[in-house]
Amino acid sequence: MGEKPVVRIGHLKTVDHLALGIAAFGPLVWGRELDHLFLEPVSMVAWNQVLERLCDKGIDGAFLPAPAAMDLISAGADIKILLQGSRSGAGLVRRQGANIKTVADFRGRTVLVPHELSIHTLLVHRLMASAGLRAGADPNADVILESIAPAMMIEAMEYDKEGRIGGFIAPEPFGTLAVESGMGAMVCDSETLWPGHPSSVFVLRGAVINAFPEAVFELVRNLVNPGARSNDLVAVAASFLGQVPWVVEKLIGKQAAGREAGCCLPDIKSFEIIHDYMKEELGRVGCETDVAGCLELSFARKAGVVR
Repeated sequence: MGEKPVVRIGHLKTVDHLALGIAAFGPLVWGRELDHLFLEPVSMVAWNQVLERLCDKGIDGAFLPAPAAMDLISAGADIKILLQGSRSGAGLVRRQGANIKTVADFRGRTVLVPHELSIHTLLVHRLMASAGLRAGADPNADVILESIAPAMMIEAMEYDKEGRIGGFIAPEPFGTLAVESGMGAMVCDSETLWPGHPSSVFVLRGAVINAFPEAVFELVRNLVNPGARSNDLVAVAASFLGQVPWVVEKLIGKQAAGREAGCCLPDIKSFEIIHDYMKEELGRVGCETDVAGCLELSFARKAGVVR
């Protein structure tokens, strides 16, 4: 066997990227190394950082918002979507004290989203439309959508003395942290807006896929089935997410985490829905994007992944 490559994967410290943490750090806890690669998670604060590092080849792969990954491929980036991240969902949070009781009450407010090309933007846009509100980055929109790093959302609400921010949507743990801090109240879980929706996807650069197929297969297999042991899982997850154990236990619980932490097979129909909505309603994602061409599912299928 040749020298094992170091595969660097960019991510945010969110629950739907937890499979990466378990795959990377779990073997160290349980005394088992990966055979064909050294896996190095690269934590970042914002998805724009992840996208930039992926484009300049500072990392070999990443967990990205599904629409952003599709848009990047449309622009000619040599990456492929191999897996869909865990279906942990995200929380839509309203600011406490903002007198927001219904969706219509978000009129005239700003809602923070983690990236303009994220499933979260799509979900908020659809939800506001259901109440007759036009949401977007346009300052004349009924509800202004502002992109900001998830880790900065609670602080942004705290220092918004004018009360322009009505709330935010973000992957966990940030919704739960806002509620626990008293800054926000949960409006709904993203699963209620679109059950089973894709959120983040796992992508790799084509050069890595072609050069190290055994390493890619082992990585995919471990992301799908991280082999989490319930006794160690909370400690591993807390370290990866940078959270105290009680937060992790509240978010996922030992049994739930072991069941839901793994990645899954991308559903092409869901990606087509995302593509069409982002293109037709939001004017984003290249019109020439071949949705099926964004996916490389052979490794997942070889690993026995089913939806």
